[in-house]
Amino acid sequence: MEKKTYKRERSHEVKVRLNDDELAILNGKVKIAEMHSREQFIRELILMGYVYEVDYKYLQDFNFQISRLGHNIDQILKRINIEKTGIIYERQIKEIKEALEKVWQLQQYILSQQP
Repeated sequence: MEKKTYKRERSHEVKVRLNDDELAILNGKVKIAEMHSREQFIRELILMGYVYEVDYKYLQDFNFQISRLGHNIDQILKRINIEKTGIIYERQIKEIKEALEKVWQLQQYILSQQP
């Protein structure tokens, strides 16, 4: 009797080391995806999945701008000094509104940059 030899369709093995948390996440995702095995899940990710590279530099710029605006508003409020004088000048209200408008514009910009 002749022994048949089978050639595997997939002959390359890839090993990946995971920590406990990563393994738990992988197992959870395999279960949610209702895959038969982790191997099948990973193969599906390779063939059909997407990898996103997100540049968060604009968030750093955004936070810096917000911080500057907050500082400007603090300075305006110190000049107003409502607690001592009880008087608010129209020019000061206008400055606060302009600063808040800049915050709003920055928020609009950051939302438009989301991937």
